[in-house]
Amino acid sequence: MTFQNKNIEACFHLLQKVLLEAFQTETLFFSPPYADFKDIDRGIRNIMWPDFLNTNEALIPSKDAPERRFFIVRSNLGFYNIIVYLNLEKSPDFFSVGPFRSEEISPDFFAKLIKDLELSPNILTSLQSYYDGFPYVSLCSISSVTKEIISAFLPEFRDLSAILVEFE
Repeated sequence: MTFQNKNIEACFHLLQKVLLEAFQTETLFFSPPYADFKDIDRGIRNIMWPDFLNTNEALIPSKDAPERRFFIVRSNLGFYNIIVYLNLEKSPDFFSVGPFRSEEISPDFFAKLIKDLELSPNILTSLQSYYDGFPYVSLCSISSVTKEIISAFLPEFRDLSAILVEFE
């Protein structure tokens, strides 16, 4: 992990500490070439779909739209991440918070997930173990705390609102 900016380094360490203690949620720092990108969802997509390509046009930052830096990403797998782009470069540095759940898992959650994503029912036990490891947190609370900490170090985030993106 190499930080080019002391403010970003201090921000990351405080964010990581507060979110882990308050919400039991991981905060990761990524910079090009994103060697550990699979860690963003604890590797679940790579396990279920080895050829999965982690791209989504809705999540690409742009200098033409500087407000597109703070995202709440809801996966079709039923969990969330918060993605915060620290710059608007073609390959930006960013923080990832999560994965976490913000809804209770209903009794039919796994059956619906297996059916909707056309997964093998043999994966049920693995999915249950995987989701048991996700913290259950208030989406509003974790996104507010994330924004406040980042804004304290990086004032350009003060006036930004989170953008909700559905990731499939």
